[in-house]
Amino acid sequence: GLEGIDYLDKSAFIRGGTYVFGPVIKALKKHGGYTEGVDLEAAPYDWRIPPDQLESRDSYFSKCMNIIESLSKNNEGRGVVLLCHSMGVKTGQYLLQLALKVKGQEWIDQNVHTLCCAGGPFLGSSQTVRSLVAG
Repeated sequence: GLEGIDYLDKSAFIRGGTYVFGPVIKALKKHGGYTEGVDLEAAPYDWRIPPDQLESRDSYFSKCMNIIESLSKNNEGRGVVLLCHSMGVKTGQYLLQLALKVKGQEWIDQNVHTLCCAGGPFLGSSQTVRSLVAG
């Protein structure tokens, strides 16, 4: 759920400095009228595990597709916005490719409005190359 993506550390002392999606969730609830489990949900995952194993071991992408269908149905059949961050962008792309293969384009058209990418590694990680070159 949302508690898996809001803050890295929930202790009151340093919570504000460890936000991930905490402020976004708060704004969506306060100003957008969103409700967790109705039209707002999260799908945290273990980034250390390759996507194919996320599915074979945990049925992660199948569960995500079920969540997407549920959110869409809860909202009069409107497609959902997938907001993905960092490596989650690549995971979101994998989800859509798998959905295309398993469920077809019609399912995506009916259930997904937008894939919104925040800080995705589309061009790789240039910082790593810089570190290797410069030390």
